[in-house]
Amino acid sequence: MDTSILSRRRWLPLVASFGIIPMIALAASDNGTITVGAIVGTPICSWGYVPPSTGSYSPTGLTGGKTVAYLFVIAAGPSCTGAPTGDFGASGFSSNPGQSWLTSVACNGTTKTGATATYSYSSGTAQWSWSSTTWGFPAKVGSQLACTIVHN
Repeated sequence: MDTSILSRRRWLPLVASFGIIPMIALAASDNGTITVGAIVGTPICSWGYVPPSTGSYSPTGLTGGKTVAYLFVIAAGPSCTGAPTGDFGASGFSSNPGQSWLTSVACNGTTKTGATATYSYSSGTAQWSWSSTTWGFPAKVGSQLACTIVHN
């Protein structure tokens, strides 16, 4: 006797009563290490990872085939003391992923969420920017810091 058919018939009313249950997309969490580099000049200074010549980030690959394009802080003004802006870019998109693709970027004990950023997209690269953040990069030039990027 084929009990598999009986098993399925027994559960069918239960499954039917719940209807279709949608799948929930889970965020990916990618850990990396930034070696903080610096470009210090007037009127703009930058600290963090700005390829090809400033700092490094490893691994640059993110779950889902995207890439960390850059992660840096920029400040302008005399002696680069203007209000800092933190920027994170991810590349490899074939279309605009939208601001909600990024859940958060955390480095050196500071977390910034994608929802609180100013967002833009151009030519396969999505960018999130936060005013008044530094992730502590200016004080950490040459240091290796743990970062976690959480995204869809």
